[in-house]
Amino acid sequence: MNEKIISIAQTFISKTPEKEAYLKNFFHLLHGFDQDSQKKLLLLIKVLNVFSNLRYFKPINRISEIKRNKLLHAIYNAPISKLRGGVNGLRSLCLLAFYSMDENRASIGYKV
Repeated sequence: MNEKIISIAQTFISKTPEKEAYLKNFFHLLHGFDQDSQKKLLLLIKVLNVFSNLRYFKPINRISEIKRNKLLHAIYNAPISKLRGGVNGLRSLCLLAFYSMDENRASIGYKV
């Protein structure tokens, strides 16, 4: 699951996050959600992986960034609003986990 989260995050973020620190921050933020939302978000990651397997015959963390970007873009533009909302929420969480890390705050002009 961790490799899938990192690969999805790399699609949304222009820089490659340091894996250990990023995952720690991601799960710290995720644990702030209610249990139902946590389950839904983890289920969404599994669904994205299934879509990747169906479309490219590989898990989402084993496809190229270009293919991952196309897949997430296609899902984001899908007629199913729950999927669109889920991908948008996942994107927001990935960005928040990245930019709330001490070493990345300055890149968006945030000063502590």
